[in-house]
Amino acid sequence: MKDRSISICGFPESGKTSYLAAMWHLVTAKAEQTALEFESLRNGDASHLNALATRWRNGLKQDRTEIQSNKLVSMNLKNTAGELMRLTLPDLSGESYRTMFEDRECDPLVAKILDDSQGILLLVHADTIKVPLMVTTVAAQTQALGSTIPDNQEVVWAPRLAPTQIQLVELLQLFRLAPLNVQTSRIAIVLSAWDKVESEGKQPEPFLAERLPLLKQYLEAGADKWQWKVYGVSAQGGDYEKEGEPLLGAKLARLIDLKALEEPSMRIRVVSGSSVSSDLTEPIAWLLS
Repeated sequence: MKDRSISICGFPESGKTSYLAAMWHLVTAKAEQTALEFESLRNGDASHLNALATRWRNGLKQDRTEIQSNKLVSMNLKNTAGELMRLTLPDLSGESYRTMFEDRECDPLVAKILDDSQGILLLVHADTIKVPLMVTTVAAQTQALGSTIPDNQEVVWAPRLAPTQIQLVELLQLFRLAPLNVQTSRIAIVLSAWDKVESEGKQPEPFLAERLPLLKQYLEAGADKWQWKVYGVSAQGGDYEKEGEPLLGAKLARLIDLKALEEPSMRIRVVSGSSVSSDLTEPIAWLLS
């Protein structure tokens, strides 16, 4: 059996844990045909994954993964050719990657995971992309509101204020530099919460070109030799409840509809070009192919 590992990367609230929870349900329920099929858990302890999947099935928002709660899970899977593989997946805090961008520091566990990886699954929340804000845009908005921009007002800048595409490109460049020197060449860009932007009528790659043009240009230029593919993924199908903060109105109605589905796997939507499925293992199978 081959030992394979991929890194699930992304900044806070990018959907990494939700992806892992939905995928665990998908492969263990076996209600849908998937590119990778479940065989067994490596160490026999499925408590962490089961807890994530239970919250997902119950329509509850996943707890935020703290850095001290970083976990690795391994499972034995089988591909369509019948080959068995032991796949290791991390459930890491987005703060681990934010620290890399903002402070130029990397947790040793994250460094080891990246070093061992045969591919990178990079999650980007499609509905919270921070776009570049031009001075001319601010001036026009201020004028339209009948207001004025104060003179000599200092604006304190911090790295996390940088546009999303700047942060993502810088993160991928850091992966290629010492001491990380990530060797894998494959990266799957997963635009999570795809259900929130799909009404725009764009397929994932044109969406990437419009909303994250610098990232797409960086990948296409090939300076760091990434082989890449873009997916639009809705692992939940809608908004989930946060304990103590119940949903209301249309969001609550949507959640009720999702929970009423005959099989929870039907909440999942994976879009690649014109292809649509519920198979969250598809990007991982491509990374390992």
